Amino acid sequence: MKNKILILISITALMSFQTFHIEFNNYLSYDENKPLSYQINYDSLWNRLIFKKGGCLTGGQYFYKGRFGNEACVMTNNRDWDIFFKGNQKQLTDLLITKIDGDTAKTRIHTCPFFVATESEVAIYALQRIYKFNWFDFEEFKEFKDKEVTGEENSQAWLQRILQDKKRREVLIKCWKRRASR
Repeated sequence: MKNKILILISITALMSFQTFHIEFNNYLSYDENKPLSYQINYDSLWNRLIFKKGGCLTGGQYFYKGRFGNEACVMTNNRDWDIFFKGNQKQLTDLLITKIDGDTAKTRIHTCPFFVATESEVAIYALQRIYKFNWFDFEEFKEFKDKEVTGEENSQAWLQRILQDKKRREVLIKCWKRRASR
């Protein structure tokens, strides 16, 4: 009986390790030009984080009083997001900027107390965490910094409208590129 239990425990442990190994390897890619060097596939991890895992930003998606996030914000209190943000800043920035487009695809990330976020919007929030700088702090968008929030008129709605407007979206992308080059 003892042997059967040990075999069952061993099989369960092995299967758990294989599941973890397979899931973790989905984010890695082998670079044959670098001996035994693995790199995280940030695009795959990004898609998993925002379209499969999701979570709540709990209002912590802005840099405020020298800090990004709060206790329950999924971007600051989650192992997978930590892996994402520990990546190469330039690679992350380049990836996130490609995600800023007019697409209104909803993610599984939501902002309390407002709406489910779009991919472009989450990319902006991620850039805010990386650079410790909010989109409305750019000179081109200062009009929104101290704008009064009323009902459906809020920073998330304003950002979503900017992202849907091609000209304003391009200005925002240029702002992030300028910030990244500093």
